[in-house]
Amino acid sequence: MVAQLSKLRAASNGAAGLAEHAAVTGALQRSRCRLVRLGVPTERAERRQHARSAGASSLAPGEMLQVVPETSARGDAQPRLAEAWPPASVAALAHPGLRGASGVARASGCRLAVDTSLCYDVSAAGARAAAAAQPELTTDLLRVGGYFTPGRRCVALAVDSRWHECVHELTHMAFHTRVRTAPAAAARGAIEEPLRRHWEQLRARGLSEVSCTPATCTGPAPRALRRACSARARAPGR
Repeated sequence: MVAQLSKLRAASNGAAGLAEHAAVTGALQRSRCRLVRLGVPTERAERRQHARSAGASSLAPGEMLQVVPETSARGDAQPRLAEAWPPASVAALAHPGLRGASGVARASGCRLAVDTSLCYDVSAAGARAAAAAQPELTTDLLRVGGYFTPGRRCVALAVDSRWHECVHELTHMAFHTRVRTAPAAAARGAIEEPLRRHWEQLRARGLSEVSCTPATCTGPAPRALRRACSARARAPGR
């Protein structure tokens, strides 16, 4: 499944219709989710605003497609999950935890989405010249496994992102909403917030905020988010 999605990613420039591709719909059938258009800019569109020139202007800006759990005809959204939870290397779009991840993002006031601009057709005519002129709009986007953007309040995935990449970006979202932008009063009372406790321990050792952030988003935090995604995915009505 990942190989099919990766091949699709390297043969697309973000034009509309990616969500209807057989590899994408097949993955979403496994996670029992669907994609709906979200009216926020993609990463390519954001980067283009800051580009030094208008190069690669023929590239489509792509779309942001929100991940929404499917519901059955009876209104029961509980997925049919296998007893064994799939490994972290499984494509995020095909992972049953994707339903829970969508709920975790919504609970933090954010959206989980697929950014179709995180691709580039390396075999297209003129692809090498465009990549050499503006890699930030072309080949660099092929290397992005996902991202969290506070401004757009989105956790964005590439079409072939793995499950562990989804969880990693959800951890950055959790850090931003629970630690970085938490109100002062909430921060003083957040003794039981593991992310804040870990961050404050690192800061107490003399690490800068920039150094602390990546370290805080590893270890126990992703494991806790994986459990939250699993619980939400298995719960009826999610």
